[in-house]
Amino acid sequence: MTAQTVTGTLLTLSINSVLRQFQDCLVQWGQIMAEKQFLEMRGEVLEALPAGRFRVKLENDLEVMGILAGKLRQNRIRVMPGDDVKCEISPYDLTKARITFRF
Repeated sequence: MTAQTVTGTLLTLSINSVLRQFQDCLVQWGQIMAEKQFLEMRGEVLEALPAGRFRVKLENDLEVMGILAGKLRQNRIRVMPGDDVKCEISPYDLTKARITFRF
């Protein structure tokens, strides 16, 4: 073996190990980002608005704009003013919520 082959082999091994570590980090980051990080709260529908939207008053007296989740829309679950609902709120925008369940 010459010095160039040994150096090339070591370089290849170190690049492969760095790539493997980077891929492991990406997998872990993907798993972290895949977790649903929504705030779930109960609330009461105050007002029905056009296009499947509702004004919802949450337990902590905060009013948000609620949008029907796909399964509620798909199964034609009717939500009326006065209904108690469960909402998922994104931590990025605390003024909008997804209505996921009607009690």
